[in-house]
Amino acid sequence: VTDVFPMNSTSVDVQTGIYSDYYVSTDGNDNNSGLSAALAWKTIAKVNSFTFSAGDRILFRRGDQWRETIIVKGSGSAGNYITYGAYGTGAKPIINGSDIVKGWTQYAANVWKANCPKVYVYLGNGYDYVAILDDILFKQVDTLAEVSAQNTYYIDKTSNPNAVYIYSTANPDTKIAEVSARMFGFYVNNKSFIKLSGLEFRNSSH
Repeated sequence: VTDVFPMNSTSVDVQTGIYSDYYVSTDGNDNNSGLSAALAWKTIAKVNSFTFSAGDRILFRRGDQWRETIIVKGSGSAGNYITYGAYGTGAKPIINGSDIVKGWTQYAANVWKANCPKVYVYLGNGYDYVAILDDILFKQVDTLAEVSAQNTYYIDKTSNPNAVYIYSTANPDTKIAEVSARMFGFYVNNKSFIKLSGLEFRNSSH
């Protein structure tokens, strides 16, 4: 499987005609055409505004990270997949399902509370949160009283907004605290001939 694709703005397929490569980087601009690395788009929201055709490739720059969900709208065809991949050098592009959470307050000794981020729900599916502190995935417990050991967290869904409680010996604001805000990193519904290559997905609830 090819993880890094060559940078071509337009490729020609003998069966379906012309198809395009689209580039996305955190240094891009959504007002760009997206048809070259120098004219890359910036956000996945811009990617999601397009319905791609068979043979198109959407390439994310290596070393970059997005906290969004890719939503697939078009289908490829046999031998002409729509490909979501990577370009450039370095670490795989990260599609992160979590948001960074700030504003923690101390609830009890080594227990901290914050509001959960807004959740983006698709097709009415059930949702649960995951919590991460300094890249460590915490274990969810059933009651607030059980937040009494390292790497545990509890979600209070009776509050509005929902609240997250985590165990930490230091204020999580001094660390990188993340809570999932998206159900999926990559969402496909009734689409076919879609290919993923060279992307890393993290911290979605599904």
